[in-house]
Amino acid sequence: MKTFRLIGMALLAVVMCVNFASCSDDEDENNDGGTVVSGKLLRSMSEDDNNNYLFSYNEKKQLISATLGGDKINVKWSDSDIIVETISTSFKEEPANFIIKNGIITSTVWDKETETLTYDNNKHLIKISGDKTCMWSWGNDNISKFSYYDGRETITCTCTYYADKENKHSTIDINALRLYHICGIEYADLLLMAHPNLLGTTNKNLLKSVTSSDGWTENYSYEIDKEGYPTKIIVTETNEYGSSYNDTYTLIWQ
Repeated sequence: MKTFRLIGMALLAVVMCVNFASCSDDEDENNDGGTVVSGKLLRSMSEDDNNNYLFSYNEKKQLISATLGGDKINVKWSDSDIIVETISTSFKEEPANFIIKNGIITSTVWDKETETLTYDNNKHLIKISGDKTCMWSWGNDNISKFSYYDGRETITCTCTYYADKENKHSTIDINALRLYHICGIEYADLLLMAHPNLLGTTNKNLLKSVTSSDGWTENYSYEIDKEGYPTKIIVTETNEYGSSYNDTYTLIWQ
């Protein structure tokens, strides 16, 4: 009887381990910060059939390079930081060092400048301070408002979202919500487009609009695949004089 009891306990332990592993896999599909790789990988993003960004990954599904024509970034990963080097035919920059803790960027160091990132208890990015100062406010698990200094004045923007469209991957948010301000160097925002969870918990829903205090508005519409990933993003920007123009981004996922 003791033998069968031990066997039964062992089988129970195996079942519990399998269930835990299954739950962990499910968690990789959400937008919580701290999971660098989750869901599909962004392979390419083209802008109006002109600029074509190509993304390459290692066996751990970590971005190792991204290219735009003759320009590129190289990315090196360790447990404590990510080093991004920009290689360009027209300019030269020192590499940027992204310090990470528990899979989330806590500061960025480049060319003797430092940006420090602050998060709330829900892993929402709420502030960067250093060379630049930007602040983000959250509501209903989405960024509802943000502000930044553009060199002349502080700009405040308000955001709306599609309540019926889940955000699977925050590619467009990096630029639209000025999250690229943490980067320091050219093209380092491509790292964040590939791995938005490096900035903690991402938006719950797809971005619908951004309205700025200086008079311009950006509206976003999407085509999505059967799994909810955006394959086309159309951005309509209207300036303070009422003039509008469109940008179309086409994305390929794997």
